[in-house]
Amino acid sequence: MLASLGDIMIHSMAGGRLGKLQSADFVKVRFLEGPNSGDVAFYMCDISVGVGDIVVVPYGASSETIRAEVLRMDKNVLSDRSPIPFARAKKVLSKINNKE
Repeated sequence: MLASLGDIMIHSMAGGRLGKLQSADFVKVRFLEGPNSGDVAFYMCDISVGVGDIVVVPYGASSETIRAEVLRMDKNVLSDRSPIPFARAKKVLSKINNKE
């Protein structure tokens, strides 16, 4: 017997049921210091930044703060389309400079 669309459960990658979708702004940054200088990563961002800005981000398991350059800004990314899971995303802490 076929289930109706109302009976079909949508599961997240972790195996749980998806709730209401969330949205957030994400930035792609390049680390400017530390052992992984030059590497890129994604962070949630709730402050006003633009491409080329220098920001402070937490890095690694210890969340050491390091400087990084914003390479890309994606606004209103839905939780089912985010580059990293919302629950694991770290946030940009502050902006160091204003874009000139």
